[in-house]
Amino acid sequence: MRLLAAAKLLRTNEIRLWHDQVIAKPGLGPDGHSEKAGNIGWHQDYGFWQVSNSSSMITAWIALQDTDLSNGGLRTITGSHKWGLLPDSATFFEKDLDSLQAKFSAFGDQWSDEPSIMKAGQVAFHHALTIHGSGPNTTHQTRYAIAVHMQSEHVGFQSGRGWHSNVRDLGPNLQEGDLFVGPAFPVLWRRS
Repeated sequence: MRLLAAAKLLRTNEIRLWHDQVIAKPGLGPDGHSEKAGNIGWHQDYGFWQVSNSSSMITAWIALQDTDLSNGGLRTITGSHKWGLLPDSATFFEKDLDSLQAKFSAFGDQWSDEPSIMKAGQVAFHHALTIHGSGPNTTHQTRYAIAVHMQSEHVGFQSGRGWHSNVRDLGPNLQEGDLFVGPAFPVLWRRS
């Protein structure tokens, strides 16, 4: 039922896998400090995925344990998917959330930071243009999540807009507009 809701948001009859990843966010070390426990910069996923000719993509962020601000849970900026693709928004690895907020907030009406307080197994969906990130994991346990990135049936390749490892799965004779289809991009949901 959740994929049906995602399909309605993307206005598509089919949802295919774009890629997935396990996200491990280490907590504080025995000394109470860890650079790895730091922030995930405010960013837009589509900033990294511009080899795709459409931002008709969505992410399911699945908490593998109870998640809140103390362990660096997902935070999204309400309504930011309506701001369009922002310049230089591939900022996942930038740690200074305040500087990124100052940079990106000028593009929208209001900066409203919404934390995703989740129980293990719950899912939060966000669009590829949604600005999101997270603060530090201040606990002593690693925080785990799975991100399942999905695309609509119309998403194809566009050249000259960066690179993503998914491109190699389209084969050696890649053409402009080739759809991301095939074994590497299985159909997860299709309207019957």
